[in-house]
Amino acid sequence: MNFIKKFVKRLRNKLTRRSAAPRVSEDDPREPPPPATPLQFPSCSPQGLPLDPSADLDVNKLFSLFGRTGPRPEYLRAFNISVERDVECPHLVPAAFLPPASWLNEFADPDSVPAVKSSLSNGYPAPGYRNFYGLAKEMIFNNTDAFKSVRRNPRTIGARNPLPVSIINSRKFWNGLADMAEYWDTSLDHYSELTDDENDTMDIDEGSPDTRATNNRRTATKQTYTGRRRDTGSKMPNRFREETVTGLVEVLARLFHCTLDNPTIQPKLQIHNILIPLPYLRSLHRIPINNQEARNGIKQGPILGVLCRDQIKFREDTEAEGQGRTELLDLLKESGLLALLAQRRAREGNPEVRSGENEWWTTQPRWGGGAGGEFGSSDEKPVGEEALPTAGSTAAASKKKTAKANRMEAGWRSLRPAPSLWEKNVVYQAVGKEKGSPHDDIYLISSVNHHISIVHARIHSRYIDHLTTKNPRQSTVLQEPWYELSIQHTKWFDLFLANDRIELLRGLWGVFSYMMRTTDD
Repeated sequence: MNFIKKFVKRLRNKLTRRSAAPRVSEDDPREPPPPATPLQFPSCSPQGLPLDPSADLDVNKLFSLFGRTGPRPEYLRAFNISVERDVECPHLVPAAFLPPASWLNEFADPDSVPAVKSSLSNGYPAPGYRNFYGLAKEMIFNNTDAFKSVRRNPRTIGARNPLPVSIINSRKFWNGLADMAEYWDTSLDHYSELTDDENDTMDIDEGSPDTRATNNRRTATKQTYTGRRRDTGSKMPNRFREETVTGLVEVLARLFHCTLDNPTIQPKLQIHNILIPLPYLRSLHRIPINNQEARNGIKQGPILGVLCRDQIKFREDTEAEGQGRTELLDLLKESGLLALLAQRRAREGNPEVRSGENEWWTTQPRWGGGAGGEFGSSDEKPVGEEALPTAGSTAAASKKKTAKANRMEAGWRSLRPAPSLWEKNVVYQAVGKEKGSPHDDIYLISSVNHHISIVHARIHSRYIDHLTTKNPRQSTVLQEPWYELSIQHTKWFDLFLANDRIELLRGLWGVFSYMMRTTDD
């Protein structure tokens, strides 16, 4: 069934692409598209306070009001969330794991830079400057040249008309970015007035000797547009954004021997006895060194998550910046995804315990019988009545109805715990966590509009225990700051700007290098 669903999804995407409006040259005058969508970014930045572990967090009461009141600052204070924005990459990752400045200075020839041999945590060789150079060289391409290369027409490409640039590693990224440019890129927007002179000939008193033609000249003004856009950003399908972001992350994932996968189950955050569904989240996992395990689809992690929003507007005109209800909800979703990644990484070495497992209500039958049986169907018949077929019924229909009733009865009789929340082919490990440290570094690649931000949270194990079981482990360090979910955001890197792409690549390279380092580092 999964194969069929994937095939249908692929076919639908192809048909959607073919049915889209034909691409036109950015220099051809045409009818102007709708006005450009104004850019908005979530900017809610609360500050955390010391959390009293003895205070009773009534999750049921807190979330029972969510449907009526919506997101409120009380939710941020309840989970003690603090946010710091526009953080530089060296504050998210140790500087030793970021590409050195020598790699960025004029991009020296790979043969002139001495190779440094090192290994990743899964035993594979770590990528070096040659790999970084090949990817960074494609990130600084001119947008127009790159778009022409990924959307080349085989009939027009030849010796007389070669490709502007050669894209080998990041073709999926550039193809997605070219799709996004048709909705968001306003750098080449140009509007002009086209004037047409029209001559209208009107015959008066046709057939009379005094017939005369009067030529009336009218001037019509028409606005034309040249540029990349064919629609506004709010109308862009979210799959273009997902293709662009995942295209960039997948290139780094291959270099660091990782895999970026879609979830096989709905992501759900556990807060005490409540399971909260969260937005769609792709997770990065490590590929094991064992070839047999890798062929069987076994993966280790998660290492980080990838979130692509289709949200465009985060606050109303009457709401102050940072106080919009939509951006409060967005911060709650983002914080929930960070906590979910921390919960999954904390499963390392622990067996799965499903809700209700080995409890009396999932092991001991407790329903009484009586006339009509437990299910009230076929165990017992009322006295004085016989099982006679009704008028118009057939044996096949009666048999089918009985089989359906038996299945319903079997499902009602069965005693089992709640469905599993663990993915079967994932070996949960805290990849990249410092040995003996109570803190865990959680990373999230967050995207909105045509921008990407790297999100980092350093979460204490006591915070996860307090969030999950309400009974945190006692800390061995006095006055240990475990009570806060502190989130750091880089700036929003614009994917249409070459300098931002290089800075983003440097930050992502540092995150991958840090999380995939060996335990001796």
